[in-house]
Amino acid sequence: MKARNLFKLSLFIPMIFMVACSTLIAPAPTPTPSEMEVLETALAQVQAMNTANPDGHLHEIMQQRSVTLTAKEVQYDMANNLDKEFGLSGDGEICDYYNWGYDDSIKDKYFCVEVTPSGGLRERWYIYFSRKNVSKLYQDLLKGNVQIFLTAKIQGNLYDENQGNMATGIYAEWVK
Repeated sequence: MKARNLFKLSLFIPMIFMVACSTLIAPAPTPTPSEMEVLETALAQVQAMNTANPDGHLHEIMQQRSVTLTAKEVQYDMANNLDKEFGLSGDGEICDYYNWGYDDSIKDKYFCVEVTPSGGLRERWYIYFSRKNVSKLYQDLLKGNVQIFLTAKIQGNLYDENQGNMATGIYAEWVK
C-alpha cells in the first residue's frame, strides 16, 4: 500500500509544481484600462508634476518659447522691458480689474486674470487674455481658480509709467 501511495504522491507533486510555475510565468491578464482612464491618469500625473515643481514647468515653457525674462525682472524694470515676453506662474483667478492702458475699452476683447505668483514674488499681476483665443481658460476660471503657467508682455502702446503689474497674455497652460 505504501508503494501505491508514494506513486500517487509522485504524480501529484509535479502537478502542483507545474501549476505554481505556470502562475509565475504567465500571470493572469489584467484588464486594459479604457482610454478615459489613461487620459485621467496622465492628467493627474501632469497636475502632480506641476503642483510639485511649478517653477520647473514654467522653465520648460520658457525654454520652448525662447523666453528669457521672468516676471520679477520685468516688474522691477518695466520701462526697459516693454514688448518683451516674460514668464510667470501662480494661482490664477478671474478678475474685473481694468485700468491705465488696460482700461474698460478692452473688456469686450480681453478678460483679466489676477495671478498670485509662485516663486517668491509678492506682487500680483493682472494679465489680459484674448477672449477669442483662450476661451477655454475663461470658462475654466469661471468654475474656480487654476494653477497657471504663462508668458506675457507689457505692450508699449498700452504702457503707462504709473501702472502696476499689468500685461497682455501671450501663451498659457493651466491646471484646474
